[in-house]
Amino acid sequence: MGGVDDVDRARAQEYALLATLLSRSPDDRMLGCLALLRGDASPLGAAHAALAEAAAKTDAESVKAEYFDLFDGLGAAGSCPTHPTT
Repeated sequence: MGGVDDVDRARAQEYALLATLLSRSPDDRMLGCLALLRGDASPLGAAHAALAEAAAKTDAESVKAEYFDLFDGLGAAGSCPTHPTT
């Protein structure tokens, strides 16, 4: 039985990144780390490059507001239409 191979390790790191970004808005430290991502010619590499570029152009307060609008605000009172009962 061998250890975890490089592909599985990379996959786990991608899922960890996605989980982190979906669980809370990134702070300035996380944005700084994201801005350091490097891409390559693959679709995933292009996504990394785009994420790095976006992270470099924003700040934590702007991301926090957008995160709230996208995720936290969905369940706020009045934001979801009510369905009439029949």
